[in-house]
Amino acid sequence: MCVVLAAGWTWHLFFSDPTPNPGSVTPWMVVGVQEVFQTQCSLPHGHVAAVLGTLRSLMLDRMLGTRPSRQKTLCVAVIVARIISPSSKLATARGMGPETLSTSLGATLGLESVDVDELYGAMDWLVRRQDKIEGCLFVGRIVGALRCHQCVL
Repeated sequence: MCVVLAAGWTWHLFFSDPTPNPGSVTPWMVVGVQEVFQTQCSLPHGHVAAVLGTLRSLMLDRMLGTRPSRQKTLCVAVIVARIISPSSKLATARGMGPETLSTSLGATLGLESVDVDELYGAMDWLVRRQDKIEGCLFVGRIVGALRCHQCVL
């Protein structure tokens, strides 16, 4: 039997000893994670989670479209990547490629590989929806202002 215990950033594995010593206090043996597992890849994720969570709490992803699509996901990826580390579309595509991953953004959004032409295509897709997105932002701003005005009254 194996139990994983996480305390903050420290992880311990507890293995049940099949033949415990009679003098031992507990039949559990503590083994460090590094002794059992081997790290294959470690990518920064905290800033990705923070920016993506903020984008979703502002419902910006819903303003881009209500149906899931690759173009919508690529636009979200470009927005998050631009906030995290402003760079060209080529650098953004390379940063999400499987051999040159720089963050967990691609994996978090389910983008296995991204081509720079796809990013430009997604930006064209976004331009066609610009008026609708601006309308959503405007309505949200007006409704928010009315709520604040009603609270003051």
